[in-house]
Amino acid sequence: MKSKIVLLLVVISFSTLSFAQTNKGNWIVSGNSSLQVSSSKLEGAGSSTTTVVFNPSLGYFVTDGLAVGASVNLLSSDGTTVYAILPAVSYYFQTQSQVKPFVEVGIGYGGISADSDSSGGLVLGADAGIVYLINQNIGINLGMQYLRGDYDGFVNNTFGGVLGFSIFI
Repeated sequence: MKSKIVLLLVVISFSTLSFAQTNKGNWIVSGNSSLQVSSSKLEGAGSSTTTVVFNPSLGYFVTDGLAVGASVNLLSSDGTTVYAILPAVSYYFQTQSQVKPFVEVGIGYGGISADSDSSGGLVLGADAGIVYLINQNIGINLGMQYLRGDYDGFVNNTFGGVLGFSIFI
């Protein structure tokens, strides 16, 4: 009986630690890779490309489950470079499992350059998905991402799946 009580206390202690990642005062560092389909329209012309993107992000939990931070998106394809810097707010739903659903929204500035032309403008972004916590500090991200950039009349809509990792500090 005594060993069962000790075992129960150990399980509870480790369970509390394993679910503490999204608590107030913690940091999250993420790096995501995504396969995205981009659709661009300029004065009636349209094009579509498929590309791979890497976007690092950093956030600080101001309260349990709610993080504020920023992400950077950078892609280069067919001589065109697109970047976005997005201050963002993320919410991680508090579950009692290793799977934590999340949503994120951001608004910021971005730019696009192709050949010798370049322009910048407003970028809106949204992410949704899950983080599967491997252990107390490392999680695997799986989700969807949408970015919309309006660069002086050139509108770039990007939608795709995201796969990455998160480190909780």
